[in-house]
Amino acid sequence: MKRQIALSLGAAALLIAATASPASAGTAHNSGSGTIWTGSDGTVLCYTSIENRDYDNHHSDVKGRFESHVGFGCQGWLERKSDEYNWTRVSNNYFISDGQHASTAWHWNGGSAQSRVCIVLTANGEKVCSTGL
Repeated sequence: MKRQIALSLGAAALLIAATASPASAGTAHNSGSGTIWTGSDGTVLCYTSIENRDYDNHHSDVKGRFESHVGFGCQGWLERKSDEYNWTRVSNNYFISDGQHASTAWHWNGGSAQSRVCIVLTANGEKVCSTGL
């Protein structure tokens, strides 16, 4: 399943691209992503993805990955769904800039838990999150 949602925020365009893949036991795969860009050239300023690692039929771990474009700062983190409507931050904040990359540790995502990654462009506060998995 692939979904794209475009929102206009003043001069900036925000795109959320989320991709979900079926789980395979004992494997790790990229399960969702979010991208922030501005300008007509589509330059990616901040990028985040969530990786899912299944270790049996009922439990999995997730890891967030974050990237920034040269000249821009971004802040990313991993969240878990705390109830039907709210999300709670479960990882450290990762501040990256000038083309840096960062990753969270693996976090439990078993049972009925849902996790997602979020990233913010620090220059203007623009935020994007992946869909929950």
